[in-house]
Amino acid sequence: MLYNYEGFTIMKRLAFWNNWNQPFRSIYLVLLFSLLGVIVYSVAMQWLGLDIYAPFEVVRKTQSIEAPLHQAVDYIFNIPVNFRSYVVFQGFLNLNAGLSEWSTYLFLGLILLGFSLALSSATYLSRLWFIVFQSFTVIWIITLKFQYLGVFGLNDQTLGFVFIALFLVLGYTFHAFKEDTPFLLRWLAFAVLEALMFALIYWGADVPKPLLFAAHHGMIIPIVLSIIFIFNVGFEVILHILYFLAGTKQSDGKSTLFHFIVLSLLFIIYVALTFAHNSYLIRWDLIYLDAFFLLLIVAVLGIWGFKKRSEMFESQLSFVPLGAYLYLALGIITFTTISWIFATANDPLVEAFEDVIIFSQLGFGIIFFFYVLYNFVALLREGQAVYKIVFKPQNVKFFLVRLIGLVVVGVLVLRADYLPYYQVISGYYNGLADYYDVTDQEEAAFTTYKIARQYASLGHKANLKIAEHYYDNEDWVRAAHYYGQATLKHASPQAYIKRAQSQLNSSMVFEAKFTLEDALREFPGDARLANTQALVYEQLNQTDSTFIYLDVAAQHAKNEEVKEIAEANKIALMAKNGVEYDLVSQQELADKSIPYQANYMAYSNRKRQLLDSLDMPIASQDSLLTYNRFSWLFNYTVNQSLGNKPFTNDTLEQFIGVVENGDFRKSLRYASAVRENYAGEVSSAFSKVYELANDHIADAGFYEVLHGLWYYDQGYFEEATDRFTRAIELKVPEAKTYKVLSLIRAGNLFQAHKLYMDQIGASSIDSSAMANDQLYQFLQGNTEALSDDFLYLWLHTNEGLTEEEQVVLKRKLEGTPYEALFYIQKANALLTKGELEMAQSIFDKITLTQASEAVLSDFYALQLRMEAAKENADLTAIPKEKLKIYPKNYQLFYDAIAARETKDTMQIAAFTEQLGMKNVFFEEGVLEAARYFDQQGAVQKAYDILVNAARVNTSSVAILKAYALQALKVGLTSYARDAKEELALLLNDEEYETFSEVYASLEEERSTIGWE
Repeated sequence: MLYNYEGFTIMKRLAFWNNWNQPFRSIYLVLLFSLLGVIVYSVAMQWLGLDIYAPFEVVRKTQSIEAPLHQAVDYIFNIPVNFRSYVVFQGFLNLNAGLSEWSTYLFLGLILLGFSLALSSATYLSRLWFIVFQSFTVIWIITLKFQYLGVFGLNDQTLGFVFIALFLVLGYTFHAFKEDTPFLLRWLAFAVLEALMFALIYWGADVPKPLLFAAHHGMIIPIVLSIIFIFNVGFEVILHILYFLAGTKQSDGKSTLFHFIVLSLLFIIYVALTFAHNSYLIRWDLIYLDAFFLLLIVAVLGIWGFKKRSEMFESQLSFVPLGAYLYLALGIITFTTISWIFATANDPLVEAFEDVIIFSQLGFGIIFFFYVLYNFVALLREGQAVYKIVFKPQNVKFFLVRLIGLVVVGVLVLRADYLPYYQVISGYYNGLADYYDVTDQEEAAFTTYKIARQYASLGHKANLKIAEHYYDNEDWVRAAHYYGQATLKHASPQAYIKRAQSQLNSSMVFEAKFTLEDALREFPGDARLANTQALVYEQLNQTDSTFIYLDVAAQHAKNEEVKEIAEANKIALMAKNGVEYDLVSQQELADKSIPYQANYMAYSNRKRQLLDSLDMPIASQDSLLTYNRFSWLFNYTVNQSLGNKPFTNDTLEQFIGVVENGDFRKSLRYASAVRENYAGEVSSAFSKVYELANDHIADAGFYEVLHGLWYYDQGYFEEATDRFTRAIELKVPEAKTYKVLSLIRAGNLFQAHKLYMDQIGASSIDSSAMANDQLYQFLQGNTEALSDDFLYLWLHTNEGLTEEEQVVLKRKLEGTPYEALFYIQKANALLTKGELEMAQSIFDKITLTQASEAVLSDFYALQLRMEAAKENADLTAIPKEKLKIYPKNYQLFYDAIAARETKDTMQIAAFTEQLGMKNVFFEEGVLEAARYFDQQGAVQKAYDILVNAARVNTSSVAILKAYALQALKVGLTSYARDAKEELALLLNDEEYETFSEVYASLEEERSTIGWE
């Protein structure tokens, strides 16, 4: 009774298989869901096929930028110390467009399933149709090319003929003799025979990837069967319009003729418009039919339509269940084939199938429309249930629909100059070329793609692969041409981007920009194209346009990866150009990609922002570096120099020592030197930078400037001047200015004035601007126009000042931080001479009114030196955290002195040795360490500290004097005399006489000591 309800009645009629026997119903449902699954797969491949065949890969372009991460330690001049960082611009390229093997294996498996089902069903057909299906089998096996497979050494068709015979015998046995054999057993027999054939091919063939060989060579029969299936459902839409209008008799006798004509004509006109659009007859702005979506609809409708048509051939093939099985088998073959051609991006075959679908819907649809009208116009006018008798005509037989519809399709093919035929041939050769390509037969693949192009000159795939060949061989012009050809008929983002890249590689930057403009008109809002266009604008140094397109890419990105790449590129752009940009917090970096983090650090380096909450997970990864990981590692290492924290070089050495990282070795040594220098490992840092400056002339100037600025930080201005002089010889523009400043700090005002005036003379500077230039006024000696800082500098560097002039200048500086600086500097000089009492008297005069943090650090460092010079140091008034680590590591000095109160000899020795060895330019630290070990009787240790310092710091008179005396103590008299002779050139007469007395006294003392 439930089925009396109309809805249930309809459901019962639609689910016709529910009335079948359980075995038939189960098999049918499996096949039905298989078909639906393949249809869904085909839809997915239609959307994703090109990206599967030519997947986008993320590519990078690493650039080094220079920005002032630190400033030279100077109270007068704000000298930026430029350091390198690396930014990573990321883009998209389809580097290796090629066959997805899994899609071909899936294609082969589903085709074999469909074949075995079709062959099993065919054994129930009449002799004629049985022979037709067996013929397809014969042709299919021949197309597998057994003579080229060389299975077990057979280089002819012998094995192919064997399997042809087996299939024919097996099929004829079921058809003529074993008619009672269940369908499932028949299917298993054909499936086992297919499995055996392909197992022999897989295990015995002597060609690479034999299953791929068979699949690509044997594609013709699946294509033919698919076309037959498409023809078979060519009139399903008109049939089902009839079903919905005249499926049952109209209770009021109302005519359905008008509605049938209108709806059918609307559909036919829509298909005709699509045909006209595809044939370039019209260019109207309409939403046209998608041929494959249309096929999907008619294939599903055909499940019931084929059941209805089976009324005509029930005597030849019962629909229940064999006709239904055969329909589903052909449907599986069809949609599997369509899925595969999309997965392999075989656009000539895509276009051929599109034409066949539209041609069949147009040809068969029109003829079926007139067939219905001619036979049933009167019944439609009376509102009768025409659908029930549609395949029982009184006037024109249905076979004429097939015949005339086929003729119409043929006429459409002829009108298109056999284009679908040529496209099928082109698609076939594309498939063969894919096989050659995936098996690394480059010349064969290239030649076969060219053959495919001869049949479809504007085919996307063939042109793309030919262009790829030229691209790989760096023939950029030809590559760009063929990529352009690939975009003319079936444009793709891949072809546009690769064309633009080819043009960039041949320095045609503007052509690349125009190519991408065309691409964005074709694919508006495509994030990958927008990102690529941004990179082109970046190359043209158009920062605003670059940012706009990166913003477009980020907003239109369809996945997080593409969005993050655009955002990372934004940060790289801002870091490179020094533009303000709001970054995410450090805590959010953990989930970001390595290039994003690298760019974040590059931007932070430019902003001098220490990333103190970022750890270094990259250190535990594989020791082989990519450019992305190198950029991360480099930027992180340089950034951490802002913290002046202790540094061990183990991690960088892990990467530097790997042979494959040779391209990065020099840069990593530079990063290591930067990190060491600002962590207080100055001696090692100077050694590395010296080696880098002398390694290659290409960037020697950069390292000479850096080396000079580090000397400047340490207060070794003459050495800094030498480095800047070398940088000037290497054509580094800013080196001249740095040399002027170092000459001033060295007290060589005459040379500084001459060099500065030469610079001014070589440039067109307005004389009025010089009136406000403190440096110019300083070098002119115009003290009345100088500010406090330059007055301090004049007082500090001008040794020719009279006592009265000094008093006047000091009075001007009273109450300023520069007064404190002057006294700190004077007390330090007295300490170096050993005049502790006088230094203390100067120290007591220091007032710290308005003192900066830097001045406070110098004040406490002076206090620390004075306490260290006393017999019992009192460090209670000295806050360690206020002491500097760079340029002189007074915190280490503090630790070494403070450790003495602990009486822990090992701890004292460890701190003191570090104090003597880490920074040979830290004179007071070196001398204090040597003095301590000497007093402890470790004269050799004291000598080692001093000889290490004297070897590197050749300009320190204090260290050389201490070295000469220590050499005497360890019995190295000849070394001591050499040092004494060198001091004779460095000291004035009074200083040398004083030293000679000390030297002679020690020498005499040592001569009275006997053998120990």
